Amino acid sequence: MNYFKHNLRAIQCAATVATSLAFPVAALAQVYGAGATSANTQRLLSDPPGVAEEVPWGLYGSIGVSLVHDNNVFRTNVNQQSDTVLLVPASLTYKQRFGRHQGHLRLSTALGKYDKFSTEDFKDYTLDGAVLFDLTRRFDVGAFASYTEASELRGAPGTPIFQPGEKNKVELLSYGVDAFYGRKDAPFNIGVGASKDEWRYVNNNQNTRDRDGDNFFARGGYRVGAKTDVFVEARRTEISYIQAPTNQDSTEDSIWIGGGWRPTAATSGTVRVGRLKKDFDDPAREELQTTVYAGTVTWKPRRRHVLKFDVARTAEEGDGVSSYYVSDYFGARWDYNFGNNWNFYGYGSYIEDDYEIARLDKITEYGVGVNKSLTSWLSIQAAFSHIERDSNIPGGSYDSNLVSFGLSANVSGKIAGPGVEGSRAQ
Repeated sequence: MNYFKHNLRAIQCAATVATSLAFPVAALAQVYGAGATSANTQRLLSDPPGVAEEVPWGLYGSIGVSLVHDNNVFRTNVNQQSDTVLLVPASLTYKQRFGRHQGHLRLSTALGKYDKFSTEDFKDYTLDGAVLFDLTRRFDVGAFASYTEASELRGAPGTPIFQPGEKNKVELLSYGVDAFYGRKDAPFNIGVGASKDEWRYVNNNQNTRDRDGDNFFARGGYRVGAKTDVFVEARRTEISYIQAPTNQDSTEDSIWIGGGWRPTAATSGTVRVGRLKKDFDDPAREELQTTVYAGTVTWKPRRRHVLKFDVARTAEEGDGVSSYYVSDYFGARWDYNFGNNWNFYGYGSYIEDDYEIARLDKITEYGVGVNKSLTSWLSIQAAFSHIERDSNIPGGSYDSNLVSFGLSANVSGKIAGPGVEGSRAQ
């Protein structure tokens, strides 16, 4: 596999289609304290919704059981309530090759049962699938679809500042297709794609946030050398609100330039910078023009160390009061393998969310964790995290500490045969 061609394709896809696992992953992140971020930041810094690469070929399943103690369940700065949640995340993935083509089907779930506050219980799940048609050595076509039902996280970026009663529930349907032309070993390639996101809020009178997003992109990439790729991309997103009391429909246009590089065997990185214009259909609303960017650097100075640094600036849809907000994200993570199947990690992040109307949130998070592999398929974990939001809205600030202990198991059955020579999977 050409590292940079694949990586640059992942960058542009992640920026133009919805990450179908955003809600379940975010739910686990909030409970575990693994760094919840805004939607577009997740898309820019995460893998795209293509064929799953993190699981082996064939049938693969995983399940975990954890107890998590949270000293501020409702994310408030007064009358804080603590509770312990039994958390059960699980997934089942079938990934297969079909000649030169490949695809996957996956079910991911996250179940949470609180000891005292049953209103906080959640049953989140995502069903998603993707295919990649390797039609010729010059032409690929990919497609994906996903459906998610999940609970919105209290205190997470982009959510209402106060959430009385039960958690907001949301359903997200996403689907899309893209096509790329260019030899797999050639320096130049071009691509186009389109996708659609349908957000539906189903309780707490949040249906004014229901919306559809139609996304389109076109890009051209060029490999400068064995270790460097560059690209330019044009993107458009048309956002239509379904039941908003005022006209919040808008069109976002942006132009991006970026690249990926691997200067040494221990260091790799990607970066993209663009200019975004958000133009509202309502002429009374002032348009937004801002610089947007995202970058990741991964450094492996020694065999047992991995350090990762992320930065992003994105424009996001609003919280039901503001039409949008601009989010700045900075994050770092260190993973260390002690040997004897012991692994340690530490991380920290800072987010600054500047809303259109009179709201500024600053979210700081940090944590540590340890994992011990007991067998090839069973491991135990322990973790601590601290989350803190400083908001200029009275009563909108909070801090929370989480401690978790758990088990996880991974089971796979190898059904597929060896890789196909010349396919993108190589």
